[in-house]
Amino acid sequence: MPPSRPLLVANGPVNWTRELNALAAAAEPLLAADGGANHLGRIGLRPAAVVGDLDSITSGVRAFVGENRMVHRPDQDRTDLDKALEYAFHELGLDRLTVLGATGGRLDHASGNLGLLARLAMGEGLEYLDPGNRLVAVAGEIALSAVPGETWSFFTFDPAVRVSLEGVKWPVTDVALDLPGKPSISNVAAADEVTVRAQGGAVIVMRWFNPTFSPISYCGRRCTAPSCDFSSPGAQRTAEYASAPEDEKSQLCTAPRRPRDENW
Repeated sequence: MPPSRPLLVANGPVNWTRELNALAAAAEPLLAADGGANHLGRIGLRPAAVVGDLDSITSGVRAFVGENRMVHRPDQDRTDLDKALEYAFHELGLDRLTVLGATGGRLDHASGNLGLLARLAMGEGLEYLDPGNRLVAVAGEIALSAVPGETWSFFTFDPAVRVSLEGVKWPVTDVALDLPGKPSISNVAAADEVTVRAQGGAVIVMRWFNPTFSPISYCGRRCTAPSCDFSSPGAQRTAEYASAPEDEKSQLCTAPRRPRDENW
């Protein structure tokens, strides 16, 4: 079992793999930003708190999680992920957090989430994770573990930020890596450690690793609920879906639809 680390699930796309599933199961605490609770409901997990304006969590998942775990934050000037991060760091006092579901999906949401990562700039204290990427934001200096040959990218939102990189195929010293200018895209780790220095703001560090995640198999021709041995909390809905008439399945499964792909 992976070591326990606080985990927050946002409402962006989450493709559950065995590794991410185990990460969520071991998380302490396990949190959700509004509709992120729907992702956890798919694998039968109840978050300790669901934070946001609560307009995306489904009624079924809300009942499954329980009203006592809803943390209503109706403010419309901030995203639910922003509110959930504030809750995690300021109200719970956490000093580190992994976030799933912050990347992919709607480009406006993903861009806003990257801006939020850069604003907080907590280094390895706050990471966005998906099956192929790990993202952190660095202000100051940090040395990050790497595997030679891996693809790394570095960019800022502000041309005034000056960045230095060591341990990569194309190192730089005190240069601007802003997106409208010349970001460092598809750089390559050249050592087992990459050193990043940012002055005047934050730099986004994106590490792409060859995916070794094992996908969870899915039951039903169009079902996106994880298959199981019918003993987990999510098993009843899975069994109900599998046995339902085809024209009723859309009412039972709230996860995104996609064609069945045996190689996924």
